[in-house]
Amino acid sequence: MDTNFEANERYEDKMISAHLYGGDQDTRIRQEILLGIGGPRVLKLLGIEPSLYHMNEGHSGFW
Repeated sequence: MDTNFEANERYEDKMISAHLYGGDQDTRIRQEILLGIGGPRVLKLLGIEPSLYHMNEGHSGFW
């Protein structure tokens, strides 16, 4: 998932997916929200209904 697109007007929002590791706690939380909430939503939009989710560490804990 890429957050660097025109509809995201704020620089901070565009940069959420710029780097996987590093950054401050705010960036980390934004990334975890993106993956934890956005990931399942994208799968649903694609018509994919997983029977199991593997959540590595706490990265997708917002699901």
